Amino acid sequence: MLGHILLTAVNAVAPIVLLIALGYWLKKRKLLDGNFLKTANWLVFHVCLPAMLFVNVYSIESITNVRWDIIGYCVVAITVLFVIGWGLGVTGTKDRTRIGAIWQCTFRSNFAIIGLPLAQSLGGDAGAAMAAVLSAFTIPFFNFYSIAALSVYTGKRKNFWATVKNIFTNPLTIGVLAGIGALLLRAAQIALFDKVVFSLERDLPFLHKTLENLKAITSPLALIVLGGQSEFSAVRGM
Repeated sequence: MLGHILLTAVNAVAPIVLLIALGYWLKKRKLLDGNFLKTANWLVFHVCLPAMLFVNVYSIESITNVRWDIIGYCVVAITVLFVIGWGLGVTGTKDRTRIGAIWQCTFRSNFAIIGLPLAQSLGGDAGAAMAAVLSAFTIPFFNFYSIAALSVYTGKRKNFWATVKNIFTNPLTIGVLAGIGALLLRAAQIALFDKVVFSLERDLPFLHKTLENLKAITSPLALIVLGGQSEFSAVRGM
């Protein structure tokens, strides 16, 4: 039993680690340069990830299938870690300028790039869809809490409404909200006509296929870029 669990974990995590390692190796061999990594990072964040999040949410059969108990659990867990992180930041360093960074690192994760492919590996399409919906709630909390953590000890205050605007114009948030909007539209059609009158895959198959293709390249490209942007030499200097 333990061996099976271990094998499952390795099979889920190893492809992610290997793609990150590949990106780092390609950079070290000078096959990837800074300009490419910068452009590819922009493409992943502004185009590929939103498309993947939309498709994952859109693949949910009904808005009623969303697990609100899991969403609630994750929001509470992030909040608890936010509080714990403050204590670790204050006790972990005497340098006031570093407290905010330490605090942020205790609760913020690279959910979109690593969490989503991991959910896909462990839970299949259902796991990826749930993780995509979850990101609609976790991303705003990550952003709000991160701004709070970094502002308290740097003295740099940000306008509340500007922060809200940044969160809801975030490409990842837009992708998830568009997917939820599609689910609500589907539910409205069933309520009014007892059937789905319009569907993306049936009525606009070329667009649906394009989004599926973008989804297919998202995780591999994002992980390779993440590896290419990694600088382990910076850790030695700390």
